[in-house]
Formats: sequence, structure tokens, C-alpha cells
Amino acid sequence: KRIQTYRKESGFEITDRITVVFSDNETLKAAVEEHKEYIAAQVLANEIRFADITSDTTFDFDTFKVDVDITKN
Repeated sequence: KRIQTYRKESGFEITDRITVVFSDNETLKAAVEEHKEYIAAQVLANEIRFADITSDTTFDFDTFKVDVDITKN
């Protein structure tokens, strides 16, 4: 849901394909890897990956925060 909200707030078109890069976080990585295909299909992501990044955009979960970089392809 956070990715969809980001897409809307950033003015992406509904058909725009994206790349999502999260900062490294083992908790999120385990969940994303388990459901990666479903998530990618829902948010129209060509790629979802984890990397050592710092971003101005942060997703705040209950027990941790993750930087995220979402770009149009």
C-alpha cells in the first residue's frame, strides 16, 4: 500500500512501470522475497531489490524504518 500511495503522490501514471529499491533490512527482505511476484504485479514493478542506499523517502513500519527509492522505468 505504501508503494501505491507513493506512486499517486509522485504523479505516476497508472500504467507506469517502476523499479523499487529498499535499503537493506532483513525483516523486510524476508517478507518481500516470500511475496515478491505478487507485490511486483500489484505495483507494476519490473524490479524489486535491496541495496545499501540512503533516500529522502522513508517507509515507517511499526518496528523499523526503511529508505526506499522508486523510479519510473
